[in-house]
Amino acid sequence: MSYFSDVDIRKALNKDIVIEPFLPDCLTPIGYDFRVGDFVFSLEKGLLDLVDKYYELPPKSTIQILTMELLWVSPRVGGTFHSKVSLVSKGLSHISTTLDPQWYGRLLITLRNNTDTPIRIKIGETFVTLIFARVRTPTRSPHNKPPLREDILLNQLNQQTDNYIKKITSLLNNKTAEASFEKKVRDANQPMVTKVVSSVRSMDREERLHLVLKGALVSAIMFLAVLNFLWNFIKPLFNGIAYDSKVFAVQVTAIIALISLLVTISKKPS
Repeated sequence: MSYFSDVDIRKALNKDIVIEPFLPDCLTPIGYDFRVGDFVFSLEKGLLDLVDKYYELPPKSTIQILTMELLWVSPRVGGTFHSKVSLVSKGLSHISTTLDPQWYGRLLITLRNNTDTPIRIKIGETFVTLIFARVRTPTRSPHNKPPLREDILLNQLNQQTDNYIKKITSLLNNKTAEASFEKKVRDANQPMVTKVVSSVRSMDREERLHLVLKGALVSAIMFLAVLNFLWNFIKPLFNGIAYDSKVFAVQVTAIIALISLLVTISKKPS
């Protein structure tokens, strides 16, 4: 198992990892910071109200928070959740857990306020870091955990107020918020050939011509690079002349010229 750096996460976006919405500022050198969403629940006090963009976490209480972001990972990716030092220093501890491959949906994160005083946390504030890891062999076992951890949330319905019930029902039925996320997951699951064809189709005519020209130049460079091995097969096209220092000089000159042209074309805006 190997960890993803910020570079790896960017490369995996919309392929093995979908985060919606994705904010570059939430990317860390070795993970991604998830933000407080609009559901914060105390096991001791019930559903917490948002006041002036802040939730007040009761002292000596266990808190469940749904992330603002939706997340999907492929069978090749798992992860672990870690506390942020800025919150730990205030007295909040994170109850560690793991991310299973093939997870789909929002994340339900549990915190603990260990202090004797309330702690305020702002909606949209980052509060937990997810470190992604690539598993050695893609899993074939579904994680069997419902999105949003509906099993945990719905299990508490009978004990809570009408306000809590309305909040959960709203979250579970909010399909509009997941539309963009679902599309990105479908796109990420497409075969690579389909993705390439789709990408080419999305280009305008000038971009496609530019791509074809670069491909032709690369092919020509590769052909010239192995010309000496192919010469016996193609020398009849050149009146049967032998491969000598003159042919080699022309070969090297042509390769340098084509590479220079390729570099020049690549620098032009598409």
